[in-house]
Amino acid sequence: MVWGLASSVAFLAALSLLVTACGATSANTLAQDLAYERYMNCRYVTNNAILNRIDRDGTVWIRMDNGTAAYQEWRECMRREQEKQATARASAPSPAPGASGAGASSTSAGATGSSLVPLPAPIATPTWAPGEEWAYRWESPSGKGTYIESVDRMEQIDGVAHIVIKMGSRELYYRAVDGVLMLQKISGEVSRRYAPGWETVSFPLSVGKRWETRYTDEVVADRKTSEVVRTCVANAEEEVAVPAGTFATVVIVCTNTRTDQVVYRLWYAPAVKHIVRWVWELSRGVDTRELIAYKVR
Repeated sequence: MVWGLASSVAFLAALSLLVTACGATSANTLAQDLAYERYMNCRYVTNNAILNRIDRDGTVWIRMDNGTAAYQEWRECMRREQEKQATARASAPSPAPGASGAGASSTSAGATGSSLVPLPAPIATPTWAPGEEWAYRWESPSGKGTYIESVDRMEQIDGVAHIVIKMGSRELYYRAVDGVLMLQKISGEVSRRYAPGWETVSFPLSVGKRWETRYTDEVVADRKTSEVVRTCVANAEEEVAVPAGTFATVVIVCTNTRTDQVVYRLWYAPAVKHIVRWVWELSRGVDTRELIAYKVR
């Protein structure tokens, strides 16, 4: 029998017994590398969970020759390892078999790693490329978990180039020239629009820069719009430690322009071309997101 483990268990028959974590012609995804690390750390539980393949979304498929002996123990180990990955990391995930990594680098270095590089002044708009990925942990009053953002493609909208970042079934469209978030899609359908755009980070970025981001937030399915005005300031350079490592960052604080209350703080790290920590001050409590692993060129 062959079993797969993602959020639930599924049965799969007539699979090749080759250990193939990804196609031979493409590099592994970050989800595959993290899943392979979990599998390797759980090998002590049983020799009856034989790796068959790891899908690009991180789903692990195993073969069990001795019925389902020790399956529940193995599954529990995989769950614990996923929780560990979301809290503390000291090194990069071990590449799954078949990874070529051509043209890309992967790192989740610790505090003594190579992520601490001097900040450029000013910091230019990141040049995101397909295949680059960032894994995050999140925690809020409603729960906690992990997710992965992946650069999927470049797409033209009304003649303007946009970078499309996938998060599961969700797609985020960022204007390529300045990194402004323009819209979201879910399963290919527009779910949210930001007009004229949500400028979370204003490039070129430098300490002391202040900007106002004013946009209409349209929730398409609900036919609901709201006017949002935020005043943001890049107020300091800060060395910040997150599960993915320690990074030189610019701290950005954004307030509600109408009330002067802090809405969110974020830490942007040029070394990973993305935000490494994001703290939202919500009415129901604090929502925190932190980088746990990444792959950038």
